[in-house]
Amino acid sequence: MSINRLWIPIAFIMAMSASAIAKEDLPPVKVHHEAGVDFVYGGMDPLERKALAKIAERYQVQLAFSQEGTNEKLTGVKVTMIDYKGDKALEKVIDGPIFFATPPAGRWTLKAEYAGETFSKTVDVNGRFYISLSVQFKAGPQGN
Repeated sequence: MSINRLWIPIAFIMAMSASAIAKEDLPPVKVHHEAGVDFVYGGMDPLERKALAKIAERYQVQLAFSQEGTNEKLTGVKVTMIDYKGDKALEKVIDGPIFFATPPAGRWTLKAEYAGETFSKTVDVNGRFYISLSVQFKAGPQGN
């Protein structure tokens, strides 16, 4: 078989694989709005994680929560976003290990609480950079 003839089946297989991936039914991602902040969360299911990854570039603040040492995904984390004036714009217990948000430009304090542990970080959101944080808690999934 010549090289040219070999490329035709390979190209066909690659096209079919791309088509199958494109047709994969990803669950819809619900966009929430609170105090001028658009946000999404979830990701316990692999398809839900793919759906979130597909829209990640739309969100400047990207948080992922897991257990320290095991990287087991956590759900039930309380996320709080506080603006530069000290006002809570958002406080939500999220269902899933992934949280994405696009707050208005400015200085924000991001807090995450889980099983008595608190993570806090102040960040500047300015429209040009992503803030991507992987937060690991010592406690395992609640209920274990």
